[in-house]
Amino acid sequence: MDATIILKGNSLGERHQYFNHLVKEYCYKNKNFESLPITTPIDNILKIDVANQHKHVAYILKTLRNYDMLYVSRALKSHWLLNFEYSYIINPVYLEANLFPEMSKPGVNKMKHWIKANLKDPQRCEEFYTYYKNDFEESIKYLINCSSLFILNEVVNIIEKLTPKHLKMLCQICPSVAKAYFECLLKNNNAIMKYRERESKYFESFKCILKLDGNLYLELIESYYTQGRLSPTATKYIVKQFKYKFIAKQELYTSQILDVKTIATCLTPNECKDLVFQLAKAEYLQDWFSYKSVEPLIKRLSLEERTCFKKLIFTDKAVGEKVKEWPYRKPECPNFINITDHIFDDEEYNDFQYYCYEDKVRPCPRMGSMLVRKKFSRNCSMFMDHSVVKNKTLLDQLFDKYRFTGFSKTYAELKNRLQAESTIEGRQNILLVLISKSGGVFEHVETLMKLLTEKHKNEPSNLRATVVRSLIKRLKFWRMPEDTWSLMLTFAHGLGLDGHDGNPLCIEGLHAVILRSVLNGTTPTDDLMKAYFNHFTTFKDFGLKGSEVMEVKKHLPTLLQERPKEFVDVVSTYKIKDITNLEDNLAKSAIGNEDLINSLFDKRIARRQLIADTFPIKQFEASYINALRHDPSLLGDGVIFASLAVKENTNHDRFLRTLKIYFGEAAGLADQHLAALINALNIAPKSSLVRPIAMLSSTESIIKKIDELRKNKTKADRKLASGFQNNIHTCKPHINIDKVDWQILGLKAVGNNILISKTCSLEDNIKSCLQRRETFPLALRLALNTAFEVETFSFVVVRRPKIVIKVAVSYYFNASLTMPPEMWKIVKEIIMRFDYDKLPRNVLKHLKYKIQIPKNIEADYWATVYQALMRVKRKKAMRALCNVEKMLHQVDKDVVTKIVTDFIQNDITVENLTNYDNLYKRDIEIDKPSDVINNNCMCLYMRIIAKYLLFATSSEEQCEIIKNTLIPFFDHIEKLWKDMEDKSYIVNCLDDFLKSLKCTQAFKDTQYVSCELVFTKITSRLSSFMALNEYFYQYMKINFTQLYCSAIKSALKQNPHCFEGDDKTEVMHIVGTKFGEHVGNRIVDLVSEYFFSIIEIYREGLKYFLSEYIPYKESRLNFIATVTRGILKIDKLEAYLIAESLYREYKTSWTNAKDITETLRSCKYQEVKCFLSHDNFADSNNFYFY
Repeated sequence: MDATIILKGNSLGERHQYFNHLVKEYCYKNKNFESLPITTPIDNILKIDVANQHKHVAYILKTLRNYDMLYVSRALKSHWLLNFEYSYIINPVYLEANLFPEMSKPGVNKMKHWIKANLKDPQRCEEFYTYYKNDFEESIKYLINCSSLFILNEVVNIIEKLTPKHLKMLCQICPSVAKAYFECLLKNNNAIMKYRERESKYFESFKCILKLDGNLYLELIESYYTQGRLSPTATKYIVKQFKYKFIAKQELYTSQILDVKTIATCLTPNECKDLVFQLAKAEYLQDWFSYKSVEPLIKRLSLEERTCFKKLIFTDKAVGEKVKEWPYRKPECPNFINITDHIFDDEEYNDFQYYCYEDKVRPCPRMGSMLVRKKFSRNCSMFMDHSVVKNKTLLDQLFDKYRFTGFSKTYAELKNRLQAESTIEGRQNILLVLISKSGGVFEHVETLMKLLTEKHKNEPSNLRATVVRSLIKRLKFWRMPEDTWSLMLTFAHGLGLDGHDGNPLCIEGLHAVILRSVLNGTTPTDDLMKAYFNHFTTFKDFGLKGSEVMEVKKHLPTLLQERPKEFVDVVSTYKIKDITNLEDNLAKSAIGNEDLINSLFDKRIARRQLIADTFPIKQFEASYINALRHDPSLLGDGVIFASLAVKENTNHDRFLRTLKIYFGEAAGLADQHLAALINALNIAPKSSLVRPIAMLSSTESIIKKIDELRKNKTKADRKLASGFQNNIHTCKPHINIDKVDWQILGLKAVGNNILISKTCSLEDNIKSCLQRRETFPLALRLALNTAFEVETFSFVVVRRPKIVIKVAVSYYFNASLTMPPEMWKIVKEIIMRFDYDKLPRNVLKHLKYKIQIPKNIEADYWATVYQALMRVKRKKAMRALCNVEKMLHQVDKDVVTKIVTDFIQNDITVENLTNYDNLYKRDIEIDKPSDVINNNCMCLYMRIIAKYLLFATSSEEQCEIIKNTLIPFFDHIEKLWKDMEDKSYIVNCLDDFLKSLKCTQAFKDTQYVSCELVFTKITSRLSSFMALNEYFYQYMKINFTQLYCSAIKSALKQNPHCFEGDDKTEVMHIVGTKFGEHVGNRIVDLVSEYFFSIIEIYREGLKYFLSEYIPYKESRLNFIATVTRGILKIDKLEAYLIAESLYREYKTSWTNAKDITETLRSCKYQEVKCFLSHDNFADSNNFYFY
């Protein structure tokens, strides 16, 4: 084997050149590849580069399996591996099966990123995309390099996952993606919801297609853009390149989409005039159209034409015939599709009302109060921003008054008013308006200045300073003729425009004097220059013309020769490069001037010349890298860096790695730095020295150092040992933890190595971690989502159960992952075994976030949490019970049976069903027991019992539920009914019970048996203690629910699959019609059984059922109309009267009910016609009879 390589050269650049020479030499001489040394890092890098040049596939693949990312990164410079001839290696199947399992995790990630960034073959990218399709974040990076047709076909499949960032990447490759996205968006409610939440961000991502396919971009803008105005740059491009599109919809583009100021600059004066006319005629823009809105367009007209035009538009309003409606469709944000709107969702009670029963996790008092203060402050500022309306000042009002008046008329009126104005503020406002109205026209300005110098030169200095500022900023006064300029200087006496102290000093005026001198090529007086240096400016924000900028660049640096700092500012601002020996002269001036050195460094001027002067001041990493590149002697023998490391925690990893690799020879610069650092550590054992020492040392020496420090057992040594353990992963070569005692390495070092280990070593690493209690968490993290998961967690749960639940919950209760049943069984046992409130704090944090619960275990999870919390306190379990109710049909039947049975046997008591508030109002004193159940909780249990009665999958199970639940439940209720005088709470709870019997999930699911028997039994039991004549409404609720259930069963007989699919229009029609027929027949029977006026009671009960039991959705009105049609099918007077009452209630809300109207009008019953006539009379006279 050849001798190890020693690089020649002083600087880093020279050593790079020598290294590249060696690579070429080895390749040219064709030396034996196997004989190349691999002792030092530079040896390895050389061998990798030679293998790259020779396309030595085996060695490159071997290097990719290395743990050291330096070598992996170097091997990935072999871009020829991506050629088609090596596709047998670079394909997802081979990589995942053979190469990736033998690579470290960082190596795998780096190689995947390398493939995504460099593989451009569309067909092979499609292969990678298809393989990783189930991992969207992984696959999307390959999609951008697929063919355009493939991308367009995939948009519909991934539309719900696309973010603005993804869309921007895809649109840059294929602009048609934007159109395909919106076509798919309009058919997908989930995607629409995501789009509307971040609408501005999504449309921002489409800007990239403006210059790729401008017509498509503008088509999308005109259809969907509702998010404010585009930038001036985009506006200019659109108006210039797509003027025909702008003209076609100029009202839309001007009022809503484009920047008005930029539009004005892109159009001719006549075009601006025509545009303002069109906008003025648009009545639909009256809320937007004002002088302020179109001021930039009007300012494009000449001064003479401008005054007449403003009067025509805003005073006379002579614009011709107004246009009332938009002549084309306005852009609209995509709206939700209503195909999923139906009335078959059961009512769900929000668990929010039960949060108050839980003990809140108390935050850190200091942090909590800070967060509250910040949130309160932010909310207050938002409220103020939205609620405070700015009142117009006197100046604003004066401007508005003369906004459409020319200078001559304004001057004539305000001149007289100026003489009569007694207040300083009033005179100042008048003068500011006159300055504005002069418009920079020389004649107008001269007239105004003569007035100021003749009549007002003795005004207070504050007023004159304000006027001078306005003259400079508004009129660019330094451009005025000499006579007018002299008048301004006369008016501005005592304001410091001559270089002397002003009271107050008008800085803008001083700058204007200097600027005028510079533009004229004259030298200002010493007093002026002294004042200028005290208030220096580069004139960058003065809005100079191109010719003025050239003059400033020519003359201003000459005035600043003796002021290096200001000279640098001007050179940097105007990017002046034509001054002879500029950087050399500045470098000489900077010697010994730290401020100037910093200024030159920040402005990137003369950095090379000043490297020796900059290095002691700028001690960050870039300075050290620069020293290596250009002058390593600046680094000395390492003492400078060691001194820095003693003072602070350095962030110089790149410098240290470069030093180790390219200056790593014996007694070289790296060894010198290491010796200096070790010496500093011996003098002062600072923890900031640990990482640099570790990075420059060998792994073997650091392990020995840790062992020595651990044996000393002093606090300082233990701290240093811990620091070296935490940084041992930065050493070279990579540590082999199988050959070192883990007690020496420490837990963090072991974790840093284990967690990035190769997949092929996974089983051995897990077994090693399971041999020590302190490494159990590492074993669990390694086993997650692998074949060893259940076995590992089962082993640890016996020994450290809280660690198990901590790891499992933090992983699976995140982003709604699917949790394997075996893993849930382990976690469930821990929850049931321990006091729930005493579980680790971070575990409770994850468990309480409903959105993160794995969907496949959600029902069993809430049931488990309820049982666990019931052992702590009932109130804390109520939120969990509320969620159990929502998915009762998915919860284990045994668990529900126990919940229901326990409640019936123990909690249906006088205390729990007593209305204490009602007793207190009646002055009846009674002590409320401390353990009484809240009424909300009682109603929750009642709802669960009602639903439980309906979820029977067989007749035998239904009979058992009736026997074990329904009968005992009503036995307890009946007993209490007889014992209690005040029955209001019982009735309240029973109402919740009866309402929950309308459980559409049980009615429409064919796995459950018919509920007719349950309804019959409930009616029978109620009749034993609730008199029909007193509680007729309760009986009607059961009856309507029973009829609704029968209607659903009838629909299922007609079509067993009618409830499948999103569109429920047809099944709503069937159920509504059948329900209406049942209602019609029932009222006929009731009238024959009781009395005719029972129709009035039944009508109110039906309205209550339809409004309270049927979910409030848009489709409910259509459903009620269908019910009315079903009632009318029963050709009886009683049915028609019920139908007429529904018609009277809902006719104004129905959109298509002409057939109902015609049926009622053509009926044979005089009573119905009488009611209809009364309704017509009431509608026409705004009179209603209640």
